[in-house]
Amino acid sequence: MLTIRTFESILISGSPKSGKSALTDKLLPILNAQFPEYQWKKSSVGNIWREIYEKLHPQHEITFEEYWRNTTLQENRQMNIKSKALFEKGGIVADLRFTAHFDPKKCLRIFLTADLMTRATRAQSSYSGKSIEEIINILALREGDELRMSREMFGKDYDFRDKKYHHALIDTTSVSVDREAEIVMALMKGDMPPSKVETVGLTELPS
Repeated sequence: MLTIRTFESILISGSPKSGKSALTDKLLPILNAQFPEYQWKKSSVGNIWREIYEKLHPQHEITFEEYWRNTTLQENRQMNIKSKALFEKGGIVADLRFTAHFDPKKCLRIFLTADLMTRATRAQSSYSGKSIEEIINILALREGDELRMSREMFGKDYDFRDKKYHHALIDTTSVSVDREAEIVMALMKGDMPPSKVETVGLTELPS
């Protein structure tokens, strides 16, 4: 008997280096085992941007962060339109920046965060030769750039980190990716109501 699912796709948003890719990788085989009516696929809006960056700047004369900081409002709107059309069809577990424009009845929207030191430590392999202090500054600037763009797209009061735009906000600082996946799957199957996750701290979630 097929397991009943309550959403068509899962969207993982979050602060830079909060663990989005690790969670999507963990979820993919679980989703294909429990919801085999879909051939679940992984998608990453960040990776799409990086592919564009590599084509435009193969010599890396500017960093990816510098490139994305100068992308236009129109370019970002087009990216969101394309991703919305794809993700709302179902069978996608995706990591992306902004989820406000996705149908909350079709897409389970998860936001990951972690303290800045934890995220900088995780990011060391991505920023070879940089000190922790330099990486902290890079991540803080990236988050500021993402907040600026999100407000250009959705209005000056929009904050993509606000839990009201997500079914669940998970602090990954001291939580394993296995536990994160358990929480997401409980939401996906309706075993845990979204309001429960939104209104309590992560340490209070049922085991």
